[in-house]
Amino acid sequence: EYFDESHRIRLSELGPDHPHTIASRSQLGSAMAAAVVAERKGRIGGLVEAELRRLKRSKDVGDAKEMET
Repeated sequence: EYFDESHRIRLSELGPDHPHTIASRSQLGSAMAAAVVAERKGRIGGLVEAELRRLKRSKDVGDAKEMET
């Protein structure tokens, strides 16, 4: 839900070709794929939460690197 909202906002504000929009789309796809895999395995709760935390950490690292340049 959060990745979907983030992607929609960035798409409307930045456009489809902006690096942040592309990153949002990738994160949304990763979260959706993780949800499907976890649901198929019957363990949706823990795996999706772990994937969302991992994506958030990787996003925070990317934002920090962008601020340095």
